[in-house]
This record gives sequence, structure tokens and C-alpha cells, in this order.
Amino acid sequence: MSSDIPSLINECDALTFKLGEAADRARIRRVRHGLRRLQQEHTHLQNELTQARARCESLQTQVMQLAQESPSRPAEEPWENVLFIFDDEDDDEGFEAFWSLMSS
Repeated sequence: MSSDIPSLINECDALTFKLGEAADRARIRRVRHGLRRLQQEHTHLQNELTQARARCESLQTQVMQLAQESPSRPAEEPWENVLFIFDDEDDDEGFEAFWSLMSS
């Protein structure tokens, strides 16, 4: 999707020059502005996703290290020692993200 946005912006630019009516040019400028904002938001969300993945990987490493350091609490998998953190029913999204990372 993000690769389509620049081409749509270019199409808007081309249409702006082809159309003569001011109302049409104004509409195209609004669409173009909206597309640029969408592209900026997409970039921002991609950056946040990259940062979140890095934080999850760091937490995963910490969990594995802690699990290996404390053998007094046996578990089938080292990360099972931290599942109690997600015992809150309101944090299904956090648990799903954690489970997805740990299962991969």
C-alpha cells in the first residue's frame, strides 16, 4: 500500500495541471494532502512497529535469561515462567502479541 501512495500523489499532480476548473483543482489538492498525511502516518506506524518488535525481542531475551538463571521453577519452556504477567483478562492483545512472538 505504501508504494501506491506516491504514485497516487503523482496522479493528483498530473490531474491538477490537466483540469481547468478551480473547484476540481481544490478537490485534487485536498486528496493529495490527505494522501501525503496517510503516507506520513504509515511511515510513523512502521517506525512504531519496528520499535515494538525490538522491545519484544529484548524482553524475550531477558525472559529466556531469567528462566535459565532460576532453575528452581521448572517449566516445559523457559518463557512459561512469565505467563502470570498476562493473567489480566483485559490484556488479551498483549498476551496474543507475546504468545505470537514466543511461538515463532
